[in-house]
Amino acid sequence: MFVVLTGTAGSGKSNLTAALAKWMVDEVGLKISVMNLDPGAEVLPYTPDFDIRNYFTIEEIMKKYKLGPNGAFLKAAELLRQYEREILKSKPVKGFYDYVLVDTPGQLEMFMFRPEGTHIMKRLEMVKPVLIVYVVDGSLADHPEDLMTSYLLNLILQTKAELQVITVVNKVDLLNDAAREQVRKLIETPELFAKEVADKVGGIAADMILDLAQVAEKYSPSARAIMVSARTLEGMKELYDVIHEIYCSCGDLT
Repeated sequence: MFVVLTGTAGSGKSNLTAALAKWMVDEVGLKISVMNLDPGAEVLPYTPDFDIRNYFTIEEIMKKYKLGPNGAFLKAAELLRQYEREILKSKPVKGFYDYVLVDTPGQLEMFMFRPEGTHIMKRLEMVKPVLIVYVVDGSLADHPEDLMTSYLLNLILQTKAELQVITVVNKVDLLNDAAREQVRKLIETPELFAKEVADKVGGIAADMILDLAQVAEKYSPSARAIMVSARTLEGMKELYDVIHEIYCSCGDLT
């Protein structure tokens, strides 16, 4: 199974990719491979078996095509499609692994929200099942409107990707018990979350949170909040158990 980690910039996808891969190897004894599809990454906390930066980087695109950072990421999406053959022939795709973890750019509009990124996911799905792990930045707990926006991007992603998506809250080691409970309510009962924080926020932001919560409540599938920390490895077993459960339900038990 391909486990594709995505989310907004700064959510800790790369660190979570490294932590989950190490945990799966050390604690379960699985054979794991890691792919990096983020051409903008400068330093990675893991050694990828396939690295798109060997073919192009954001810095190279900016220089070659005289583009700014945003334009370079959009151009990178086009190049990702051009290097589809190299991706599909890579060691992680062709090899025999229990799981392949795929690290992606934090710029969702460059990867998951563009046809090129969706196309790559569909091609990978032709090889083996694909699960998307949407990583929410737990440190946003102090900013309810940002937290709600991040979560709604998750719902949009589920519609856009047409693949199974699970939600994971990272950096919970930075949260106290009250903040953890607030984040949990956002994912499991969005309207309850909104009602509790609206009075604290006030103004237009409160109205926005209440309205967005209704959308989330209506369209989000029932889900439990998976709380993890890439730094302390808290929650790795729960995350793995959910991934494994979905893996088994796909019928791929080889």
